[in-house]
Amino acid sequence: MVVTGVAGELHQVGANMVADALEADGWDVRFLGTNMPHTGILKVVGEHRTDVVGISATMLFNVPQVRQLVSDIRLQASRPIRIVVGGGAFRSALHLYAEIGADGFAPDLNSVVALLRSFNNASQV
Repeated sequence: MVVTGVAGELHQVGANMVADALEADGWDVRFLGTNMPHTGILKVVGEHRTDVVGISATMLFNVPQVRQLVSDIRLQASRPIRIVVGGGAFRSALHLYAEIGADGFAPDLNSVVALLRSFNNASQV
């Protein structure tokens, strides 16, 4: 799993906490930090055969960047990748994640762990 924030996203505490919580839950997590260029994120996603990407955005003005990153990941992927989003930008518009093409939204640490467990269980069926 890769956890990151798009270029322009300067808040990284929440994303870092998500990465730590998922690592404690047994996930192999690469936390890239925030304010990452899309090319760098795409490179890591491709090199590590990532199954899940978590993208954090605190401010609504970063949502277009998140939308573009989701699209870029989908275009580059040679296999299905789940994309989840979180952060203040998505808490203010609960269905925004679907509008930008993400697979899920988690408003807090417990929710992200539960959401990713549900993805993992669904892929094992």
